[in-house]
Amino acid sequence: MSPLTLEIISKNKIVTEGMTAQVYDTVDHVFLAQETDLIVIMPATADIIGKVANGIADDIVSSICMAIPADKPKLICPAMNTEMYNQSILQENLAKLAHRNYKEIPPRVDILTSGKRGIGALAEAHVIINQIVSELNVSQADMMLATV
Repeated sequence: MSPLTLEIISKNKIVTEGMTAQVYDTVDHVFLAQETDLIVIMPATADIIGKVANGIADDIVSSICMAIPADKPKLICPAMNTEMYNQSILQENLAKLAHRNYKEIPPRVDILTSGKRGIGALAEAHVIINQIVSELNVSQADMMLATV
């Protein structure tokens, strides 16, 4: 799905690059981090988990994560190959994120892109939505009326 399609559907500006200062007359990642009600990293690859856990801010997502206030809810939804998910370094990075108040919505067991069955499939949509609703303390009906 293209950024333009997402803009049309959500009726919101879609930011695909950080630090452009073109949207809000300020640095995009700082503005977005300060204005958000919560952040959901979905799907969270091993790469983005490692970046955020170790303070690397070299793209829009990791930069927003570095700038988001500590009291904002933060959800992370891993999705990757079973072997990658089970690596000790990835589990250590998830533990670092948990220590920094990120809540993991764990992946599920399913057939993965490799064709093998294992843990690593993105959590089902209803599980993610229920957690978002819980974090925001809103009803699902209100959630359906909210903009992306």
